[in-house]
Amino acid sequence: MDSWQEILRMVVRQNRTFSLYDRERNEFKIMDYFVNNSVLKDQLVSWLLSFKHMQLFPFKKSNDKSQEYRRKGNSDFQAKNYQCCLEAYGLSLQYASWDSEDFALALANRSAALFYMGKYKACIQDIELALECNYPAAMMYKLYLRAAQCYSKLQKKIEMNEAVVKLRECISKQSSDSLTSSKIADIEKQIEFLTASTVIDMTGKKDATSPVNAFLKDNT
Repeated sequence: MDSWQEILRMVVRQNRTFSLYDRERNEFKIMDYFVNNSVLKDQLVSWLLSFKHMQLFPFKKSNDKSQEYRRKGNSDFQAKNYQCCLEAYGLSLQYASWDSEDFALALANRSAALFYMGKYKACIQDIELALECNYPAAMMYKLYLRAAQCYSKLQKKIEMNEAVVKLRECISKQSSDSLTSSKIADIEKQIEFLTASTVIDMTGKKDATSPVNAFLKDNT
């Protein structure tokens, strides 16, 4: 984002039920709303950290730079250094043009890091925004699978089932060249595991051996 106006626009876009005009025009009440909404607070903190970097190292939009930071984020992700990869993906978003595929890819990758940090609501918001942007249609099934897993963690079965329906719609539109039969079979196993699971881990701990978690990590 180049300015606070753009980050605010993105926050409002991600939270369609929220409008500053629906609230009293009192700056303290507005700030209280942001501070007490953990998802929005995380987004603003992430932006402020990136803004500090912007002040120290001014830059122009550059998709090449965006890709460079996304690669760094991917390396940090593979090393399970999720906080560092969040910062790298944040910088990738900063450099990417708003309407570029790089912007959507950075959002999608950041959603994977948020998932493994247990920030499921923020993960879903990144997924939704990535889907609204220029995220490649051939890879959308990955995001719907991740969204379904998030909804499962949040005990939102209806939303989870809706995500699974969209996931299957994406699979049905793929050609055999982009998605092989063995890959489809693997995804169906993930869906079966997800829909059959009735026990929600209330501790918030993620099972590293879960076939869904393994699939997500292999397909960031």
